[in-house]
Amino acid sequence: MGVDSKTKIIHTAVATAANVADSAVLPDLLHGEETRVWGDQAYRGQSEVIRECAPQALNTQRLKRHGLIQSFLKRMEYVDLLDPLGRPMGRTKPKSAVHRDGDWHGAAHVWILNTEGLILIQRRSPTKENWPNLWDVSVAGHVSAGEEPVEAAIREAKEELGVTLVPGECRYLFTVAEQVALNNGNYFDNEYHHVFLVEKDLGTL
Repeated sequence: MGVDSKTKIIHTAVATAANVADSAVLPDLLHGEETRVWGDQAYRGQSEVIRECAPQALNTQRLKRHGLIQSFLKRMEYVDLLDPLGRPMGRTKPKSAVHRDGDWHGAAHVWILNTEGLILIQRRSPTKENWPNLWDVSVAGHVSAGEEPVEAAIREAKEELGVTLVPGECRYLFTVAEQVALNNGNYFDNEYHHVFLVEKDLGTL
């Protein structure tokens, strides 16, 4: 198919900055070739280009079919850095880098309780870097740069469960710090978990 220069930019941003941890080989979505994908270090300065291009790439059926755009957006997510006491430091960093370097950051956890007193839990994917294949809270995810914890909770509920929440449904309970090193010291989870309770009947998900 014909490819203009703008499409090539979109392809380069999405495919090359995907930040695959093991530098795995991914298919070249435009030309059917193979391209080796490296970490995000070299593309950190191109974040604005990537942010601008990625929504346009979402309209490309070939990207949708391969499912790479979702992986790319998740891996390039930026988070606000916190100090060890949970105070904002005024700096951001890619999510993958904070787990590599052990930076403190925020996460939102949601416990969904129905009228029968049952709590919804999820089993984590076996491919997760942290706590694979284990049971987890109803919803959990990083607080993106510039987000409030309740905004992250609402966004993650939509992304993970397809459930639409509003701020009034999310009752803040507490914030707790977690500090742990995993994967032989190659993955650091230094997070402040902002925990919310949602009392809601969801039916069949």
